[in-house]
Amino acid sequence: MESVVLGIFGVALICCVATGLPVICALIVGLVCFSVYAHKQGHDAKAIGKMLIEGILRAKVVLSILLLIGMLTASWRASGTIAYILYYAADAIDPSYFTLFTFLICTLMSVLTGTSFGTAGTAGVVCMSIAQYMGLSPLLTGGAVISGIFVGDRCSPMSSSALLVASITDTDIWTNIKIMLKTSWPPFLLTCAFYALAGRSEHIAAGVNYSGDFWASFLLSPWLLLPAAVIAIMCLLQVKLWITISVNILLASALCFSLQDMKIPAIIRALLLGYEGGAGNLMNGGGAISMLNVLIIVVLSSSYFGIFGNTPLLDGVKAAVARAAQRFRPFTITAVLSVLISAISCNQTLATMLTQEMQREIVPEPLRQAEYLENSVILIAALIPWSIAGAVPAATIGAPITALVFAVYLYAVPIWNIIVKR
Repeated sequence: MESVVLGIFGVALICCVATGLPVICALIVGLVCFSVYAHKQGHDAKAIGKMLIEGILRAKVVLSILLLIGMLTASWRASGTIAYILYYAADAIDPSYFTLFTFLICTLMSVLTGTSFGTAGTAGVVCMSIAQYMGLSPLLTGGAVISGIFVGDRCSPMSSSALLVASITDTDIWTNIKIMLKTSWPPFLLTCAFYALAGRSEHIAAGVNYSGDFWASFLLSPWLLLPAAVIAIMCLLQVKLWITISVNILLASALCFSLQDMKIPAIIRALLLGYEGGAGNLMNGGGAISMLNVLIIVVLSSSYFGIFGNTPLLDGVKAAVARAAQRFRPFTITAVLSVLISAISCNQTLATMLTQEMQREIVPEPLRQAEYLENSVILIAALIPWSIAGAVPAATIGAPITALVFAVYLYAVPIWNIIVKR
């Protein structure tokens, strides 16, 4: 029965990918299948409802932070903070190192905001537009963008995936971040070296002017760096994340009012529905509503977790993992599991939760669980062409999906840890 249920779910995911239907449809099919399975195991409707709620509650922190992050990205767009950072960073860079700059600026933005999708929709779009105007390879630039946006997605205190890992492993996010930095600096330097060398081999067009829209749309004052500075300081002081984000939303909103001459109703609308207008629409987006699709996916996939933990649905897979643990190192098994589960789940959230469920028997220490998840499934999920983790950013910036081949950071970290972990 377990094989049939999992098989139906896998077929539903494949059909959604093949037909272009939203992954949410497959997740709903999975919810029905897993609920029916739980009923066949002797659980009544009330018990199944409790299981579903139990799974969702494990992601409650992530859900609330996602809404705040949506509002944060809108406030940074509307205030001109993102435009200011991009304008002066782009103006200072040597064009022959543009690919490396793309990786570093996307890294910076993703660390500050903690959102891969948000960074792709802002810094990623701008960098790709510049690259296209210069006649640079969309494959290389797209790979640099996707690499950069997942640096912060993996280890930023603002990241929903980092929060998810901390939540399901019952670990402290700040301790996890310290471990992430220790286990990823060699791959990060390798990625920088690759983009520096690969970028220099490309032809750069002269006389590119890509920043006029920023000046026409925003008052670019140094005060716009204040939100970024406040986030950095509050994160270093380890202030609670919801307080940090909330304070930053209020600060950026104040800059919208004082510097960009936005009225309060317009600011509230931007926070809820996203910012519109300015910089040739490059800054458009964000808002609480921008997280709606992700929120639905997180809710549906999280609900599975209660059923997985209270039924024998995954016992066969766990047994296979236990047998493999006798021959292979735990991180290697986690990485292989990440590939298989990410290919089936089509989204980072469910892949992370399933991988954690599978690895608990062979990696009992919570901190080690968090480390292995961050160094494997969080990045590997984005390498699956049909997963929303990588496909959405690629589509957002207008890069071909084959740009994932040049997303060096995403596979440099897992490979490095496979080599060094004993």
